[in-house]
Amino acid sequence: MSVNTSIEKPAPIRGLRAGLAGWLVFAIALVALRGVRWDENYEFTQVLTGAVKYPVWHPLVFWVHHLYTGQLYLTAFLMEAFPGAFAANAVRNVFFVWATVLPPYLLGAALGRNALAGHVAAVLMLAGITIDFNASYPQFVLPGMFSNGHVGTGFALVAIAAFALRRPALAFFLIGLMPAVHIGQTPQLILFIGFLLLARWLRPQRKGAWRRADFALLGGLAASTAILAAGYFAWRDTALITPPATPARDVHAIWAGWVSYYDMHRRPPGILPILFTVVFILFAYLTLLGLGFAKDPAKFAWPITILYVGGALLIALSVMLVQILLGPQVPEFFLTWVPYRLWNHLPPILVAGLAAVLVPRFDREPWQAPAASTVCVAVALAFLAIGPTLRALAPIELASRYLSSTTPALFYLFGAVFTLLIPHVAGGRRPVRNAAAVIAITVLLVTAFYHQFGAVCAAAGAMTALFARRMVPAPGWLRYRSEIIGSLLFIIVAQIAIHEFVHREHLARGKFEGVAAAYLQEQGESKALLASPMGQVLLQAQTGHAVLADLATPFLIGYRTSMGPQINTMYTDLYGVDFRFPSPGRHWKQVWAERSPEEWRRLGATYGFRFVVAPEGVILSLDEAVAVNGRRLYRIR
Repeated sequence: MSVNTSIEKPAPIRGLRAGLAGWLVFAIALVALRGVRWDENYEFTQVLTGAVKYPVWHPLVFWVHHLYTGQLYLTAFLMEAFPGAFAANAVRNVFFVWATVLPPYLLGAALGRNALAGHVAAVLMLAGITIDFNASYPQFVLPGMFSNGHVGTGFALVAIAAFALRRPALAFFLIGLMPAVHIGQTPQLILFIGFLLLARWLRPQRKGAWRRADFALLGGLAASTAILAAGYFAWRDTALITPPATPARDVHAIWAGWVSYYDMHRRPPGILPILFTVVFILFAYLTLLGLGFAKDPAKFAWPITILYVGGALLIALSVMLVQILLGPQVPEFFLTWVPYRLWNHLPPILVAGLAAVLVPRFDREPWQAPAASTVCVAVALAFLAIGPTLRALAPIELASRYLSSTTPALFYLFGAVFTLLIPHVAGGRRPVRNAAAVIAITVLLVTAFYHQFGAVCAAAGAMTALFARRMVPAPGWLRYRSEIIGSLLFIIVAQIAIHEFVHREHLARGKFEGVAAAYLQEQGESKALLASPMGQVLLQAQTGHAVLADLATPFLIGYRTSMGPQINTMYTDLYGVDFRFPSPGRHWKQVWAERSPEEWRRLGATYGFRFVVAPEGVILSLDEAVAVNGRRLYRIR
């Protein structure tokens, strides 16, 4: 693929800045409507700032003081400046929504040279049409607690969108900031810049804009260094206890067992993400063939964006191949940074591309039939707009099977966009067109094998496009296509906002957590360490107490292998789970129920806890202190 590295600015995109301002305000308004929700960084920050006291030996203490990221340091600064939970969580919630809507909006506008295409892409992502295409690393829309990876993805894609919009200085500055935002999602950006440097060397360009971009990159790197250094020196802890030294073979055995049997983030992805990748590659190829015969400013944005995707996929697929070949013996280096999360960069770009091709511009691309494009987009948006009503009226079995997800809209758009693109690729030359059609039909058949309803929706999109091209006239109503699409977008966004308001939760605190925290305060146990159920979330945030383990604790093994032996020993003692082996025959709840008071006392003395939180349905042979809705707090005497 020939990459045009000329960054001469074309005519500005009408309404781009107004739309950007609108989405920035929307994120704040949506958080205000839905209430502030707990964010994962809040609990980390409680530990970092000492708001919740943990024993110095606890793995979470070591982890947060070695988690060098500006996201954590910003949250810590907010907690120091505005004590309490509100400000830190509210800002994180706003960042989460920005990371959801800004990348598809900016990329859609860049690829389509049309702000309306960006709005369509942002609403499609907000509606969650790609959620079912999870790779190894989960995707989120709303509400979302696990924000670090989501914000990192969004930040990287905004940087690429800035470059696609021919703002290289801004793009390079953001890329320079990336190590402070999420260093684990920086390698593909390094590869991207390497490609650009090679292209610049092969095809020299005017140096003025590139020189400004280079200085901006250095400025971003300097800012990253300053942020990380400031956070490190502000919250470093010289009293940290390093995890005990363990033979390297044992460290690797625990890490390999964790990755093989428990850690879904580092397993090779299933068939759907791979199929998603194939569809994207086909879509990108067809689009580039169409652009090849157009004098269009978008010819810059498409190759640049596809170049970025290619680098991300090259990294992820290479690691997957190494893991498949080496199995448990794969070196930790390949997987500790979770390379498969790069698949999550693909859905927003694909949705932006679909919107860019389908939302017609007034100057018309060579592949577009404006009437057909408008009809296809309107049908997909109408499905999303009436979806809540359909789910409420349809029989439960039908609704749960076919209407519980918004993914059918994505399959529908697949079918529509390929049908509209194929006749125009390569100037309509028959051999290329026929080959593209055969490939598209093959992909549809493969999709039918794995997702029958998705294939039906893709076929429906193709039929709609064919019908609209042949039968729908293009009279004066096309002058109102922006109003038609805009009205449907407004309905969808309004429904999302209303749904969030109806289900409003403002730093929700469970009844059990409130009663348990009050009891501990009355007993003079305000700093008590709690033995917690395996896999629990937000117990620390809602009670203000340190907890022995939560959902994230064992995942620390994957990121910092030296902590594996300590965490594995703790889980073996507390839950009867040894991560070197598959799940044991006895469930941890059975282990807890059968444990004697003497065994509990011995564990409590070893790990420093006197209280145990038991989930619903688990009765322990200890003194019950609090019981709320089936959940209990036990005290060890």
